[in-house]
Amino acid sequence: MTSPKVRWPSKTLIYKFDEGNTHTADERKYYLIAMEIIANATCIKFKERTTEVGYVNLINSNPKGCYSVAGYQGTKQDLNIGWCLKRTYSVVHEFMHALGFHHEQTRYDRDLYLDVQWNNIKESVQHNYLKYPRTYAFPKWSYDLESVLQYPIEDTPPSMILRSLEDESKDIGQRQRLRPSDILRMRAAYSCDSAGSETRSMGLTEEQLRVAQYIAY
Repeated sequence: MTSPKVRWPSKTLIYKFDEGNTHTADERKYYLIAMEIIANATCIKFKERTTEVGYVNLINSNPKGCYSVAGYQGTKQDLNIGWCLKRTYSVVHEFMHALGFHHEQTRYDRDLYLDVQWNNIKESVQHNYLKYPRTYAFPKWSYDLESVLQYPIEDTPPSMILRSLEDESKDIGQRQRLRPSDILRMRAAYSCDSAGSETRSMGLTEEQLRVAQYIAY
């Protein structure tokens, strides 16, 4: 799970549409839908900034980039949505970064599932493939190739190759839905299954909710 140091206080992400960028009402809709998807699946709340010092500054200044700082920084932090604006779950992906979550392919056990093709990856983006140690910021459940935080592998030339033929049928790096693993890791990191928390299951089974409570500790 994400480090406690970068979790948002009171389980509430503060955001603001940057005044220097031109966000149309239609463009703002995609940000708001992404926030609603996360809020409906967890106890995490989203609040538009008033006077808060730490907040996510929503910008569209770089049309070629979709990126966010990972976790709460205690000051203004940019979240840029460029080419992926109208891809709802790509926006969800970036908000999960803002909440403190890292790419699935940076897990310590990544090499059991994927073989990174370093020669095919630009040096400027290689940091997105660097593994974190086992003790850092990862849940206790299995690697999920279909997590919304997993990069796709259909690049030409490929940035990653599957190690097992059994995984070829999976929708690797999909951006159509939150996976149960995505929901569970957010609920665990933000203690959504503790007493008094308000959550909605978003289709999770009782067994999945039971597992979420177990892995939260």
